Amino acid sequence: MRYLKCKCGKKEMWTTDGLWPCQGCEECGTTFAGHPDGHKPLEPHQWGILFNEHTGNPYKYCVHCHHIDEKSYKESNCVETEDIWKEILAFHGINKDEIVFDPPLKKDETVIEIPPDDELNEDGTIKNDSDADKFPAPKTLDEAIKILRVDPKNDEFALSKTEDEFLGELHHGFGTSMRNRWGLWGGSDLQRWFKERGIHHADDMSSIILTSTYRQVHGTDIDLEGQIKVYRDYWERVDPKVNKGEL
Repeated sequence: MRYLKCKCGKKEMWTTDGLWPCQGCEECGTTFAGHPDGHKPLEPHQWGILFNEHTGNPYKYCVHCHHIDEKSYKESNCVETEDIWKEILAFHGINKDEIVFDPPLKKDETVIEIPPDDELNEDGTIKNDSDADKFPAPKTLDEAIKILRVDPKNDEFALSKTEDEFLGELHHGFGTSMRNRWGLWGGSDLQRWFKERGIHHADDMSSIILTSTYRQVHGTDIDLEGQIKVYRDYWERVDPKVNKGEL
């Protein structure tokens, strides 16, 4: 868990996720950052469309940071929202009559695809993973860093980014693959390595791996104890059960 704030200090956030350049403070016009030199000009949101689960009407949300546009969401709660329909759909070049809707989700259904148990190995890694040879499972943090640094392009990428940018751009796509393939959600040697040190959440594990890799590439102290303290302090405030492994 990382603590971030804008340049003027009026807005702050705690996050285990990465950071998008549209997240920050509109008042001072800067992004959130964990270091005083890490602030950048705030970029506009990239709008997509979601549909109100109660009315079926559309509203705008940012496809990157998932920020919901308050005006369009409020209007989507109304029964008649022809104006917001026209505004949003025209923005995306969509003809309302050409939209084909998926049937509404039934209760307890999920839009997130989760592999059934019979598709996972006992250590939580993916069965029959065609990319396993390219993404071998490490047993310790040091091994994880070495694997990530085998490809020199990864070092070049880290050197071209600030720490916040590096984590922000890798946490979701690359980070999701790492959490799944390295069994950070269940039973792998690497997960046990982190649990022995008091880290129980897979997002925290992957963030520590990425942060440590970035800092090693830049020749700075990875400060593992400091990283662990940040996450444990956060969960102690938010949900102490996580620090006990009760996810």
